[in-house]
Amino acid sequence: MDVANGLKEITHVSAPVASNTLSVNVFTAPGKPMVGERPKPFGEALGFDPITSTLIFGEYDAVLVDAMTTVDEAKALADWVALHNRNLETIYITHAHFDHFYGLSILLDRFPGARAIATPKTVNAMQMSFTPTVERLARRMFPGQVPTKLVAPEPYEHDTFTLEGYELRIIEQGHTDSPDTTSLYVPSIGLIVAGDVVYNQCRMYVVLKKISAIAIKSLALIVVLGTAYQSVATLCTTNAACTSETPRPRAGRIGSRR
Repeated sequence: MDVANGLKEITHVSAPVASNTLSVNVFTAPGKPMVGERPKPFGEALGFDPITSTLIFGEYDAVLVDAMTTVDEAKALADWVALHNRNLETIYITHAHFDHFYGLSILLDRFPGARAIATPKTVNAMQMSFTPTVERLARRMFPGQVPTKLVAPEPYEHDTFTLEGYELRIIEQGHTDSPDTTSLYVPSIGLIVAGDVVYNQCRMYVVLKKISAIAIKSLALIVVLGTAYQSVATLCTTNAACTSETPRPRAGRIGSRR
């Protein structure tokens, strides 16, 4: 199947969630095949699960959370963002796995007025993804699909930023499926964009006791936010779909927000 045409055919978007303040919409790119040795001689072919990016927008401006992996995904995401007819102010990257930010250069070329940011710890952790070893791995897994130019977001030192006067809070989650991950909390609309802290319908690391314990603490923090503020009405995950069986290999992790 032609990758670009396949992406156009089966890319899905959610219905926007609106309020009197900000609104949110979610873009889902389909799963994609991955070149490599199959983990077992039967079942599904090796591949990445569907992945999402979240657009938070007001009357005039918008913030995008996470930037996809491949050229086709990032171009489709950019077209979708443009359909909202908002000024894209900020692209926030939740953590250092390259499937969340390798598409960043495509988006910044399309929206040159946007700033791309992540926490200093996340930016530091990203440096591994710019090494020749990891870049070769990514290009081997997704031949002809990874952008030629790879860029990092700017380190952002603060724990909040704003969109049309409304606060967006960065939640430091520590080690979930990778070190120094974050979520983004928008109190005014009860939204948490969880990054890879929460997966859709399953948790990929329940078999690893140490990581599971840390992940439970991160999930508990999200529950506490909902209890304390009584305002978490929407939870966006970055893995749109994943299986409940043995995790399949994914870039940046052993096993599978997306």
